[in-house]
Amino acid sequence: MSMNGALAADRYLLAQRLGAGAAGTDVHAAIDLERGVVVALKLPPGDAPPEAAELHRARAAREVRLGQALADCPRVVRWLDHGTFEDGRPFVVHD
Repeated sequence: MSMNGALAADRYLLAQRLGAGAAGTDVHAAIDLERGVVVALKLPPGDAPPEAAELHRARAAREVRLGQALADCPRVVRWLDHGTFEDGRPFVVHD
């Protein structure tokens, strides 16, 4: 299923799928409608079993905490935002 044109958190307009991230996540280019820039938005695949939802939420929360702890490191991509997609999947936004 294509996510092109989907809107996450009323802010991120999903464009093309860029590829796969760690743990089987889907990575999409998205337009940040507030800042007018392209970002990377990572979320679990749509075909993930429902019982994996809590695992994905915990993983996303842990990733955000680690990203915030490393925010000043020049060699680590910045975590900009996170939230829950309309279908309940967590997402993380990167530069």
